[in-house]
Amino acid sequence: MGIMDSVYGVLDKAFGFLPLEDPGQMYLVVIVLAILVGSFMTLVQHFMIDQQELKRTRKEVSEFQSKMLKAQRSTDKKAMRKLQLQKPHIDELNQKMMKDNFKPLYVTMVPAIVFYSWLRHVYEPIVTEAVVHLPFSLFNLPLLSYLHDGTIAANQLGSIGWYIVFVSFFSNTLRKIMDMA
Repeated sequence: MGIMDSVYGVLDKAFGFLPLEDPGQMYLVVIVLAILVGSFMTLVQHFMIDQQELKRTRKEVSEFQSKMLKAQRSTDKKAMRKLQLQKPHIDELNQKMMKDNFKPLYVTMVPAIVFYSWLRHVYEPIVTEAVVHLPFSLFNLPLLSYLHDGTIAANQLGSIGWYIVFVSFFSNTLRKIMDMA
């Protein structure tokens, strides 16, 4: 018995209240797990990043980009030269913002990989089955058509697709509630 088997055993017990063996309930399991993982990741991000500082930085960068776009459209050479002098500072702010946004990733990456590995372990036999049937064909959209590998129909989402949709929706909602940048 390896380390991962022990981890899987702990996770099996921790999430034993979920109907893990019922493929028909997989959409519900994915929703609950997306809420838990999304909450964990959002809370880590909330506490690791100074939200007020991030908001100020984003506002400053956004204002600069707006001024630059306006100067370019009006072909105002003087304004563009003046803004070019500010560009190194804005680039520095962008770099700091990116660095700050990656900090939570270092804390959440290992637990997320273990968690997704466990989820794959639980649903290995049925991972390619559809979880949700959509009223439209998702993979006919130009940007997504290259992702369709034929394992499920173009108007269906599997467990991973459903998870991504739901965790994105839930995390963004939680970020709005918590007034995060």
